Amino acid sequence: MDKTIAYAKLPLQLDWLKAWEEVKLILNKENPHVNTAHYAGEWTVISLRSPGGKQNSISPELRGETGFDDTAIMDQCITIKNFFQSFGCSVMSVRLLNLKKGALIKEHRDAELSFEKGEARLHIPLLTNKDVEFYVDGKQVVMREGECWYINANLPHRVLNGGETDRIHLVIDCKVNEWLKRTFSSAEKTYSRVDIRNDQKRRMISELRLQNTETALRLANELEEQLNSERGTQQEVFPFWLPSKIINQKDGVLLQWLYVGKQPFTDPFFDETISKCKQLPENLSRLKSVSHLSMATEWADTIEGVEPSAFIFHVSRCGSTLVSQMLSMKDENISLSEVPVFNEILQMPLKNQADESLAKETLAGAIKLYGGKRTGNERRLFIKTDSWHLLYYRQLRALYPSTPFVILYRNPVEVLFSQQRKKGMHAVPGLVEPEIFDFDENERKKFDSENYIAFVLQRYLEAILEITQKDKNILLVNYSEGIVEIMKKLAGITKMELTAADLEMFLKRSRYHSKDLKEIFTEQPRSGHLAAPNTESLTKLYEQIEQLRSLKMPL
Repeated sequence: MDKTIAYAKLPLQLDWLKAWEEVKLILNKENPHVNTAHYAGEWTVISLRSPGGKQNSISPELRGETGFDDTAIMDQCITIKNFFQSFGCSVMSVRLLNLKKGALIKEHRDAELSFEKGEARLHIPLLTNKDVEFYVDGKQVVMREGECWYINANLPHRVLNGGETDRIHLVIDCKVNEWLKRTFSSAEKTYSRVDIRNDQKRRMISELRLQNTETALRLANELEEQLNSERGTQQEVFPFWLPSKIINQKDGVLLQWLYVGKQPFTDPFFDETISKCKQLPENLSRLKSVSHLSMATEWADTIEGVEPSAFIFHVSRCGSTLVSQMLSMKDENISLSEVPVFNEILQMPLKNQADESLAKETLAGAIKLYGGKRTGNERRLFIKTDSWHLLYYRQLRALYPSTPFVILYRNPVEVLFSQQRKKGMHAVPGLVEPEIFDFDENERKKFDSENYIAFVLQRYLEAILEITQKDKNILLVNYSEGIVEIMKKLAGITKMELTAADLEMFLKRSRYHSKDLKEIFTEQPRSGHLAAPNTESLTKLYEQIEQLRSLKMPL
């Protein structure tokens, strides 16, 4: 919870009687208010200062215009013009709002329109009566003619004109600066406590409505229902929507969102889960749900998520997929295996899509969303990275300085034989951005399509050696230790209870291929010629890592 100014009486004086005499002469210029869903009865507007200075522009939003200018009718309201021109801050829109007798404005919010967000809406009654009821966040604000009041429009507010006269307010929208802050410092202020998560949800609703797609509008409606529910019985919208892809557009980089519902995260690789989710009705629209990158962070703050229990790094073909599969077999675990959007976010700085700071914030938000509690039973989050994320150790450790990093590896000769039988992405030149591996000119001359993986693997082993020597929060695990021993070690560092039934379940699962439950697993014998001119270097690195593993104290 946080504190915000709900309303305040400001020490600003308008010669309201003189202003009212001028306003009475232009009341025939009024137009109906555009937000018809938010009021009943008659509510009209006269624009004195508007986007582009257009008389018929009654909305205070720019919407394509470059700035605010006085309308032609302002020249008939000199007292009002002199009043706001005396302000020491930028003035945006200036309007006369007339709530006719018997009319009401339904409770609503104007997203982001508050002093704390950088904009202040000022109300000065020119004509009112004792039966006007103006409520902000459940508190009645009694405003008398000529008084200047700030109203936090970002909070729920409503108005009823139960009197026999119209209620006409001069409404001025200002930019907050040091002058206005000083003015507020001497104001009579009333505060409200706000739920930051709900405040962020309101921003999401605005963002989604701007997208104006069927899916985005449905999500906005669900969020709005959730906010308006007195009992809070609606099911949380998040984390059933997750960021799934980075999209490049002319006007910037966007996130595409995917509805996952309660689809279990149990596939060997997360792209398989994505394929299944794409068939859900919520994702079948031709128009996709997208947002700015910042929404990952803001939306993540609205959910209850599980912090990462461990990151699982690996050199490929060393049991990491099987480990991830086994972790997902326990209901209290969320086990994510090579989530594509995590990789895309990590690579944004490399592709000049974002700087490291924005990429870091976006990744943290995405990980929190993926770790959201969808059933309520989740207690741990395990993230199996792509193999080349060993080379993103610095970025991930900066985000999670105290999270255990598990590094799974294997005799490099065994890895090479396995990759020669069936190549992974990183074994094919160009499928993974070569800049990640930072090969020098001499190395580039040595490799070809067959031996490329040997040089990639050398980078991995060099990274493991460097990381392990400087980071005490590392668990080195060799494939040769056996799956049960590996799972016991993981349980030990994450306080995950393992029963005899769990271990038996793991053993049964280990009899089948990690990537195909229907295929019984058998170790493939080495066969053929090993295309690796750097075998000696690989073996030496492996032996050094093994020595470190033998010396490494348990976490």
